[in-house]
Formats: sequence, structure tokens, C-alpha cells
Amino acid sequence: MRKGPVLLGFFLCFLLYSASFNGVIMNLVRPQNTPSQESPFASKDPAAIAWRRQQMAVDNDIEGVARDPQLDALVASWDAAGMPIDQQLAKLKEYFAGR
Repeated sequence: MRKGPVLLGFFLCFLLYSASFNGVIMNLVRPQNTPSQESPFASKDPAAIAWRRQQMAVDNDIEGVARDPQLDALVASWDAAGMPIDQQLAKLKEYFAGR
């Protein structure tokens, strides 16, 4: 018996299974009660951004990545001033380009 076609069949079944499983997971994660079905992973909604920042902090703590207190204070000041996200992104790029 040839292994090539069998392995290819298993691989295709795995791809179909993982694609359908990922679709189910994304439907669980995506907020269902909002008028927009935009993903929280790409949304510019302030609540989604705050959630991503929180997740980033947790992931960094798990991985042992040190925080930059100067950057944390800078972002907090921008948030307090009500600076739009697009301007914050531009300023972050300037901040890291100057380092």
C-alpha cells in the first residue's frame, strides 16, 4: 500500500477539521450583539483595543517580557488626553523609530 495518497487524505481531513474548528472558535470569540461583526482582533473600538492591551500584558507576563514604564506612562497620558487611535499609532511608530 502506498503511503502518499493515505497521508495526503489525512492531511486534507485535518485541514478541513481545523478550518471548521477555527470558525467555531471565532464565532464564540466574536461579539454577537453588536451591529458590526468586526473581529475584536482588528477592531478600532476602544473596548476591543483595551482588551488587546490587556491580553498583550498577560502574554508578556507569561513569557517574561519586561515592561517599559516610560512607554506605559506615555500611552496612559495619550488615553487620558483622548488622543485618537490613529494618532497614537503614528506616535508609537515615531517613539520606536527614535530608539
